[in-house]
Amino acid sequence: MISSNWGNPVISSLSSGTPNANDATITWTTNVIADSHVFWGLTTAYGGLTSPIMVATYETSHSVQITGLTAATTYN
Repeated sequence: MISSNWGNPVISSLSSGTPNANDATITWTTNVIADSHVFWGLTTAYGGLTSPIMVATYETSHSVQITGLTAATTYN
């Protein structure tokens, strides 16, 4: 997250969409511009294969794709 005169971002409209066998797209909005971070993994320790994912574009509408998922596996 960025530090700015706008304050801390408030996240809303969080969605994982409709994941398929190998990937999922996580989307959300923020009330102020911010970069995008997604932490994920097989446990709540979030030690995923590519965790974390960061997109350093400052915006209010966010979308991050997680790839390399395994079908029938629960991710956090």
